[in-house]
Amino acid sequence: MKMQLSATYEPVKDAENYIRAIFDAAYMPHGYVGLTEKLLGMIEIAEIKDILMRKGDRAETMEKITVLLAESHEGIALDERARQLEDAWGHLGDQVIFQLEVLYGREWPFEAVHVDLTTLPICPYDFKARRIFVNARLDVRCQLRILSHELNHFLFYAAYSNDLFEKLGREKFELLKESMTIFTNPEQVGKPNEEPLRKLYVDKGVMTIGEAVDAGVNFLLSG
Repeated sequence: MKMQLSATYEPVKDAENYIRAIFDAAYMPHGYVGLTEKLLGMIEIAEIKDILMRKGDRAETMEKITVLLAESHEGIALDERARQLEDAWGHLGDQVIFQLEVLYGREWPFEAVHVDLTTLPICPYDFKARRIFVNARLDVRCQLRILSHELNHFLFYAAYSNDLFEKLGREKFELLKESMTIFTNPEQVGKPNEEPLRKLYVDKGVMTIGEAVDAGVNFLLSG
């Protein structure tokens, strides 16, 4: 099945990523230590870093960051980055979807996904809204690898949420989901707490997502 991909850069959406990642720290640590501090160190606009470190009113902080991003004069270049990503998906997106369909042994279920480019190097997503943040400053090949990673998550949710979420609990379910990216993104080392699962798949010679899920669930429930 083909999937349409649209991409935009909007300062308000970019600011939302800053707020959720740094102000709210709305992510699971997955074994990382000091991630908020590392992200603060990657912010290129000093005024944004200062505002986030002061941690004032949330809505006011969001508004100030949105204005600073809108006035950074980067929006025009990032609009072009969005168009380049859409064009690249038009040429290579079918290959990404085909790889996921083969790995999961099921047809791709989503007709469209939207990408919000962000200047913060962390790429969360909203599965229900079918939206993914992608680092705007990476070249398009790296952006496609990010999409492969995140779309792997989307298909995992679609395939296994009903069966495994209550059985494993949120933390183990999310860990299992993250470990599946070894099959689409073997160039990535994965998050720190994925290592035992990734080693398990390699040691067992696992070749499909179904096999990996069975092995991973047994491992997580026996620990």
